[in-house]
Amino acid sequence: MAEITDAAYRVLAFEQGADACWTEMVSAAGLVHDSPNTPPHLETLPEENGKPVIVQLYGSNPSEMAEAVRKVSDLGRFYAIDINAGCPAPKVVRCGGGSALLKDRSLYGRVIAAAVSATRLPVTVKTRIGLSPDRQSSASAEIAKIAEENGAALLTIHGRYASAFHSGPLDIPALAAACNAVRIPVLVNGAIDSPNAARNLLRETDADGVMLARAAIGNPSLFRRTITALENPDAIDTPPSPEFQRSLFLHHLDVERRLKTALKQPDPEHMTVLAFRRFLFLYFRGLPGAAALRRRLQTLESLDEVRMAVQSLF
Repeated sequence: MAEITDAAYRVLAFEQGADACWTEMVSAAGLVHDSPNTPPHLETLPEENGKPVIVQLYGSNPSEMAEAVRKVSDLGRFYAIDINAGCPAPKVVRCGGGSALLKDRSLYGRVIAAAVSATRLPVTVKTRIGLSPDRQSSASAEIAKIAEENGAALLTIHGRYASAFHSGPLDIPALAAACNAVRIPVLVNGAIDSPNAARNLLRETDADGVMLARAAIGNPSLFRRTITALENPDAIDTPPSPEFQRSLFLHHLDVERRLKTALKQPDPEHMTVLAFRRFLFLYFRGLPGAAALRRRLQTLESLDEVRMAVQSLF
């Protein structure tokens, strides 16, 4: 969810009912060595005060992870710290972080333990059921147990192997094995694109909750709809109307503008327009004219132009 779950998007997710939100991934090494690219990923907005915002760190050096965790804890603005041991992106894997940690289970455990020892905040772990399906089928249970044994307070596990990235079916038995192997809460993730999918995955895995990710990009009402469905099994899910999507988009646009201003970017308005080129089609996919509007957006420079372009859909 790089370049997606910044403070602006998290504000919308919380408003639509999300119980907790994770930041974009932050490099532990970058944080320790004061990389200029790191501070924007740790920015929060006033609406997030008191909310469970969780910092997501990646890295493979236990001592660097511990120092990064101390730095995050000292900020005093976050609810918990998450160790990403599941991302398959080449950029992350090349430095030994993300799913690459699963190649060395001992190192995976030491990184978690180092984070736990460096803070009083809860430390959570996000991972995968394994590296590839040709490995032992029991990998998911072992991965979950290592996280628990090294002090993780909560585990989120994606139901695909790292080799599959984000395509293909989930391995439900492997997810269920992970959920049943530990006593800490386990959230399941992957292919949850509707409230019904969330309900089915919880039933099939006996998990404690679900994490929504890619399906919620440009569709933050998925949080509210999923909560409604889980609290009331008889509820009929109603997808958001185009008008509601428009109101969410415009609200998101305004919050993003405030975030860019808070980050003291040289031209906050233009930077907001650039950031929203990735969101427009997702908010309005399926509407007549949405594809043409997406192409048109590449030429727009101001927020007023974006608002007028969106209005043209209606």
